[in-house]
Amino acid sequence: MKLFGSVPRRKPPIVSVDADGNVHVKSAHAGKGGARKSQRVGDNGEKAVAALREVARLRGTARIEIQYVPSKRIPGGRLIPLKRDKSKGQIDGLGWTFDGRLIGEEVKSVEHGDYFGLDEVEPHQRLFLDDLLRVRNALVLVTIVFDPFTRPRVFVVPWAWIRDRSSVKRDELAEFETDARSYPFSKAGAR
Repeated sequence: MKLFGSVPRRKPPIVSVDADGNVHVKSAHAGKGGARKSQRVGDNGEKAVAALREVARLRGTARIEIQYVPSKRIPGGRLIPLKRDKSKGQIDGLGWTFDGRLIGEEVKSVEHGDYFGLDEVEPHQRLFLDDLLRVRNALVLVTIVFDPFTRPRVFVVPWAWIRDRSSVKRDELAEFETDARSYPFSKAGAR
């Protein structure tokens, strides 16, 4: 049933984690339009990470919640804050490990290529991540999802390790790759 003035919505991708800990995205849509496509790339990456977060919660490892900013979607696909002060979300996830450590996480996605540019981490996000570094024993992470539409490869990179770089190649991140069995840590145990 289509109501007057309604816009048909795309079905969200189905994100699943198999028994080996691999994240799979099905029915992902690659479309046209710069801002909307960029938003879909980010959304798919965040959905892959959301599946890992849920597995970590069920395993009793960590609980990381999405940090929402009240916003609305405007024509062209952009999200704008509802508040007049143009507030922005600080980072994508905030939570704790079940042994009591604070976790702050910013999720970024790379659709094509093997490079992640640190200019993708916005200034207000950098400030918040830097502030979290001051908290004793906190896990301050930038989670990078490569190929979010096909077979996502997820890397949990400590902010202290990556913060002063201008870009990083996927090969340099091998020690930080993760899956459902090890998230929010890397498979190699890097924290």
